[in-house]
Amino acid sequence: MIRRTLAALLSLKRFALADEYERAINGPAEELERLRVDKLNRLLRHYATYPFYREYAGIKEDIHLKSTVEITALPSVDKVFLRRYEAEIKERCPRAERHSTSGSTGQNFYFYIDRSARDARNAYNIFWNRMVGLKYGDRIIGIWGGNLRKLEDNVVSSKLKSWLLNQQILPGYGMDTAVAQRYIGIINKEQPRMLYGYPSYLNKLATEGLAAKLEISCKPIVISSGEQLLPKQRENIEAFFGERVYNRYGSVEFGNIAYELPGRKGLYINPFQFVVETNERNEILLTDLDNYATPFIRYNIGDMGRLRQDGNWYIIDELMGRSNDIIQTPSGKMIPSQFWTILSRRLESILEFQVVQINDNEVQMRVIDSDQGADYNDIISNFNHNFGDEMRLTVKKVSKLELTGYGKLKFVIKLTENERKKQTNA
Repeated sequence: MIRRTLAALLSLKRFALADEYERAINGPAEELERLRVDKLNRLLRHYATYPFYREYAGIKEDIHLKSTVEITALPSVDKVFLRRYEAEIKERCPRAERHSTSGSTGQNFYFYIDRSARDARNAYNIFWNRMVGLKYGDRIIGIWGGNLRKLEDNVVSSKLKSWLLNQQILPGYGMDTAVAQRYIGIINKEQPRMLYGYPSYLNKLATEGLAAKLEISCKPIVISSGEQLLPKQRENIEAFFGERVYNRYGSVEFGNIAYELPGRKGLYINPFQFVVETNERNEILLTDLDNYATPFIRYNIGDMGRLRQDGNWYIIDELMGRSNDIIQTPSGKMIPSQFWTILSRRLESILEFQVVQINDNEVQMRVIDSDQGADYNDIISNFNHNFGDEMRLTVKKVSKLELTGYGKLKFVIKLTENERKKQTNA
C-alpha cells in the first residue's frame, strides 16, 4: 500500500495527462485535431528559435499551421542531420537528459529528452495499461537487457524505481534451457499481472516450457517489444501462456509509439502525442508533439510500414524491414540484437556497426568508426565476460555496411553455409 501510494503521488501529472489522452481520443474528431494543431504550432514556434532548424525548415517564430496535414511541407530530419547539431541542442537545453538510440538501424545517435517528453511517455503507458486491464502498481516482470551495466550507473536509483513500480527485471542475455525453466519458476512464484520482454526471450520461455510440459499458474498480460514479433513466436507464446500477446512498437527516441489493443488488429498510435506519416518509400516519419529539447519533426525513424486511420486512431498495419537475426552460442544461449547495441555504446566514436556470425564459434563486429586509432579491447573483454567461453569476437573497421533488399541495415547477420564458404575463400 505504501509503495502504491508513493508511486501514485509521484505520478499525479502523468495521471492527469493520461486522463487528457482518454478524453481527446474518445471525443469528437474535430476537437482532437484542434488540440493536435495547437500542440504542433507551439512546438514549431519553439524550434523556430533554434537557428539551425529555423534555417533548415525555413520557418518563422509566428508560424501558424491550420491543420496537421500542412506539416508535410516541412523537410524531414534523420539521425545524420540531428547528430550534426548535437552540441547546439545540448547548449539550448542543458537540463535535458542525454540518451542514445536502441540501435534498430545499427547506428548510434545521441539526443536529448526534456521533462515534458518524459511525462508524455509515462502518461501514454498509464493510458494504455488501463485499456488492457492493468492497474497502477500491479506486479510486473520484465525479461530485458543483461549484465553490461557500467560501474558509474546509479544502481540505487534503478532499484528504487523497480520497487516503486513493483517491477522485477530478469536479465535475458545468454538465456538457455536451464535459465528459461528457472524464470518460469520465478513467474509462477511472483504471479505477475504483466510479463514483458523481447519476443525472442518470451519465445524461448514458451518453447522450453512446452517441451518440458511445464505450466504457468497465472494469466499475465504478455507484451512483446524491442524486436519484430514473428508469427511462429506469437503462436508459441500464446500456446504456452494461454493469453493473447500484445505487441508493442517503440524506440528510445520516443518510448512506446504504438500498441496492439484488445479485440483489434494493428498497432495503435497515440494521436495526441504524435503526428505520424509515411513518405513515398513507406518510411515512417514521426513528429513528437511533446519533446522541446530535440526537434523530432518529421523524423525518419528508420523503419518502414503501412498506415491507416480508424476514427481518431492512427494505426500501423504492417512493419517492414525490422527483422534482426538472433545469434546463438554452440550451447544454445541467445545473443539478441540489443546486446550489440549496448556493447557498441562503450565507444562513442562508433558511428555504425554490423554483426556477422562467421561460423558457430566466431562473430565479427564490423564498425564505421570516426577514430582511426580506436581501441576495441573494452568491447571484446565485455563480450568475453558474457560469451567468451563459447565464442570469439573480432572487430573490423570498414567503410560501408551491407543493406537488405528494403535498403535497410540488417545489423545482425547469420551467414548461411554457402556464404561462410565464400567468406573463407575470399
